[in-house]
Amino acid sequence: MPTKYRWAVLSVAVFASVVTAINYFKPPPIMPILIQAFGLSYPMASLLMSSFSISAIIVSLPAGSLIERFGPKSVGTLMLVCLIIGSAVGSFAPDYETLLASRFLEGFAFGSALIFAPALITMWFPPNELGKALGIFAPCVPIGMLVSYAAAPALATASWQSVWWFTTLLSMIACVLFAALIKTPPYAPTYDLEKKAGRMGALGAYRNVNVWLVAFGWLCFNFAAIGFSTWVPTHLAEIGYPLATASLVATIPMIMCIPTGPMAGAVVDRIKSTKKPILASCVLSGIAFPLYTYSTGNIWTLVVYTVILGTIWGFMPTPTLASPGALLGPRLASVGLGILNFMSNVGYLIGPLVLGAVITMGWFIAFASLAPICLVGAIAVLFARELN
Repeated sequence: MPTKYRWAVLSVAVFASVVTAINYFKPPPIMPILIQAFGLSYPMASLLMSSFSISAIIVSLPAGSLIERFGPKSVGTLMLVCLIIGSAVGSFAPDYETLLASRFLEGFAFGSALIFAPALITMWFPPNELGKALGIFAPCVPIGMLVSYAAAPALATASWQSVWWFTTLLSMIACVLFAALIKTPPYAPTYDLEKKAGRMGALGAYRNVNVWLVAFGWLCFNFAAIGFSTWVPTHLAEIGYPLATASLVATIPMIMCIPTGPMAGAVVDRIKSTKKPILASCVLSGIAFPLYTYSTGNIWTLVVYTVILGTIWGFMPTPTLASPGALLGPRLASVGLGILNFMSNVGYLIGPLVLGAVITMGWFIAFASLAPICLVGAIAVLFARELN
């Protein structure tokens, strides 16, 4: 029987993941200060962010296997220690190379947090509550982004190092809480495929076609969402919007994912399906992207558009994170989550690059090209026959 302690586990997992996200997003709000302090070019500065995705790609598949073998507590604690070391080293970085190396180390923690935290939640929560629990967890990244964007500029008035000292302190608190409070559940949630998943083992989980189909759909979605978010401020600035307004508008879809995540979790639990919300989010996103350029003539139309788009996006992460548990069972869910994280970070990397190349053909063509990407993702998930 589930115990009330599962909510304490969820709270710690959410806090640790928010802290990793705060670390992820700490350079952008003070990027001009970092560029001046280290004499950086724009490509060099961009590596302070893309290094996280590279680290996440490297760590995702091994982390999934390690969590399956040693448990989420051991791997999570180790990764949070890496986060502490990376943030502390960065705060004393005498040059760009040291700062970049520290960012790679922090990136391992961020990449693995999106695996060990939902794996832990999947272990503690029964299937009829998993959607709600993952819905609470899903907005961790946008919450971390908002905290970082709000706190970093104020902290940096003293020095840019103050931001890194702040995240080091948060990382230490998260690590201590995680090591002290996380434990293995005294029961095992029952899933329809648990017996089959138990027989297949980790290698069989990596061979599960359904997991890879869902992960490919996740890649397509993140390709489109991150590509869109990356280039919208530039487009709006080019057509006459102030850069501050353009940047604010670009964050609205991410902000909308915060309240929508728990709503999506409730829907998953109610309809007892993870596939349907994923398909709906991919298809509706595909319909929405070509409409973007028609919404830019008026600021309020643009705000309404981005609110609707963010609401659509908010229904994607929760059921996607729940799918490995549904396909593989709690014990092997970490392997599936590792595959999801690997594929999503590939999307993070190539989405802005590919869309940037397509922009040379025109802004409408570029944003409209995201529609077939989303629809291909929906088709992939549709063919995941074992996913309900």
